[in-house]
Amino acid sequence: MHPMSILCTALLVTLLGAIGGLVNSFHSGEFHLPCMDKKAGIWRPGWLGVVVVGAAAAIIVWGVYGPAGSYTINSDPPQKIPTTVGCETKFFESENKACFFG
Repeated sequence: MHPMSILCTALLVTLLGAIGGLVNSFHSGEFHLPCMDKKAGIWRPGWLGVVVVGAAAAIIVWGVYGPAGSYTINSDPPQKIPTTVGCETKFFESENKACFFG
């Protein structure tokens, strides 16, 4: 995998996570700037905070669970680390093997 393609994909995932946070702000009715809610006594992050959290969550989840999760990030060129889940699942077939972790 070419390092630039990993960077471009990471930026795209981050952008999509930020868009997801923005959509979440619209959907939940919390589209406002960060402020202190004096009545409830809590700080509300507003749409800016939700966008930042959405972007960070997307890149973290992609990095840990996505296809890039099996590559080292500190070697040149990136090397694939053998990772196994311990089960095999066949979708859309009559034979499905159960998958239990731990």
